[in-house]
Amino acid sequence: MKRPKGVYLVAVWLFLGAFGLSINPVLRILLLGMIENPKTIQIIQTLLLVFIIYLIIGIIKLKPTPTQIIISSIIMSLVSIYQLYAIITFLMFVDVSKKTLIITCWKLFLIISSIAAIIYLNRKNFREYAKEFLAENNQAAMLKFIQKK
Repeated sequence: MKRPKGVYLVAVWLFLGAFGLSINPVLRILLLGMIENPKTIQIIQTLLLVFIIYLIIGIIKLKPTPTQIIISSIIMSLVSIYQLYAIITFLMFVDVSKKTLIITCWKLFLIISSIAAIIYLNRKNFREYAKEFLAENNQAAMLKFIQKK
């Protein structure tokens, strides 16, 4: 049984889209106002990166716990809400031009990608496939262990 390719797309999106393009810049702006020590900000960003990597590993191995799926969905939902807010405020205060349309289309792409990843992770088929994949891998590991004895 092979891993579905959608798992890799969700993992890449969670890392690049959620962490790199949305959470990290927002976190940096919020923390600069509250924390004056740049080292503390770097430590918080590193901890967030480690947590995102933990979520990604769980998703790629198809061992996502319900908590990992829920947290990943919440993170991507927050990214979508943030990008939607950014689009609305951007269009309210900027004159419409070609550059404005390109930025708006990019932010809409971020929103659509996040929503697609949320739907993919929360489908019943994905959870069932992950359970079957784990059962098959566990069975193969047991057979391999028995053959060594």
